Amino acid sequence: MLAPLLVAALLLGQAAGKPDPMTEAFQAVRTRGSALHALKIMEDHWAATGKDDFSSQTLGWFYSFLGETQKANEVFPKYQDRNAKPPIDELDACRSVDAVEAVVREAKRHQVLMINEMHHVPQVRTFILAVMRRLRSEGYRYYAAETFQNYEPLILSGHARFDTGRYTLEPLFGQIVREMLMVGYQPVAYESTIYVPSDTDAQAIARRETEEAHNLIAKVFHRNPRARVLVHAGGSHIYKASDSVGNRWMAARLIEETGLDVFTVDTADMREESPSENAWASYDHVMARHRPKSPIALRRPDGTYWTGGWAKNAVDLQVFFPRTELVHGRPNWITWETGRRLIPIPFKAPDPALRYLAEASVVGEPEDAIPVDRVVIWPGKPIPYLALPPGQYEIRFYDEEGRVAAPMRRCISVDNRKLLGGTPKATETAKIRP
Repeated sequence: MLAPLLVAALLLGQAAGKPDPMTEAFQAVRTRGSALHALKIMEDHWAATGKDDFSSQTLGWFYSFLGETQKANEVFPKYQDRNAKPPIDELDACRSVDAVEAVVREAKRHQVLMINEMHHVPQVRTFILAVMRRLRSEGYRYYAAETFQNYEPLILSGHARFDTGRYTLEPLFGQIVREMLMVGYQPVAYESTIYVPSDTDAQAIARRETEEAHNLIAKVFHRNPRARVLVHAGGSHIYKASDSVGNRWMAARLIEETGLDVFTVDTADMREESPSENAWASYDHVMARHRPKSPIALRRPDGTYWTGGWAKNAVDLQVFFPRTELVHGRPNWITWETGRRLIPIPFKAPDPALRYLAEASVVGEPEDAIPVDRVVIWPGKPIPYLALPPGQYEIRFYDEEGRVAAPMRRCISVDNRKLLGGTPKATETAKIRP
């Protein structure tokens, strides 16, 4: 429901003839150097609305765009059933397996792989990145993403742009786009472009899910019936089963209309929350029992995979993500399977009482390219490290109004290892010069 609600909010603001905070914030975050200014707009709007669910969701997205993953989790509304007791016997009868290996193994046997995400949780994008790399050699050619804008032809020239989509404004999603193009995937935009103000919630869901399925059919399967496709969607769109109130989602509609062989993977439910007591009890039990260092799935004795949370019996496999540890102010998973290194940045705040933005962009890329990384520098706290793949970067510093706060620095991140496999040490440094 987020897309129709957001469209409605933007249209109402425009119709009223006054600046709409969400419109203003999304315009600002699509301008180089103005991401912190956009965040401030959303923080003020969130407070003014009494921290309602819709503004909380949107603020969660904006925190994720700026690398503030813990704050994104804190403000995002909590939908977990805290009273659900973990089925301990079921869980303990399962064997933990490496989730990437399990998903790739299943994808080899299916024509379509669908993976979902919660849009404020960049951690799951490291997993999708790892799977995407491995599937190209297995014949997967198309990468279809819900977030790609679908109102006009999608223009991608080696990188994600500010107008590529909403969630591609987050740097890890930007990395997915860069590598997807680099290894030869064909991008597909399939999001619904129809909004009918008079629709009920159920009608809006049905309209959106149907159009998403039809767009995939028209853009991929009518042209190439045997195409192997990786679909990157949000939340419940990948559910094969209807929910408790009868909503039928995109995956179910696509399968019904085409008979396609689809394997679905949930990454939305079994992850940590902030505060931690908001996580599903099954997640807490699995973390205590297995203590994983990388994403896992639970395989039953019959070879199928255990699923729980809202996705219970609606998907084929569910991923459990390990708990986060902070290293130099960044989540430890940001270097997992991404090829990124943690790199310190020299910065002296012009005003120690204010917060600032550090933004790293690839040398030579245009102004509308998504930065490779962003961090917020908070007053009185250690400066977080940047997390950068091998390459040459320009690091710029801005204040809350989008004004330049310090001279630009150049940085060279060097790592001779291949991107696939191996995690650089957090203590490695790079050459940084004015």
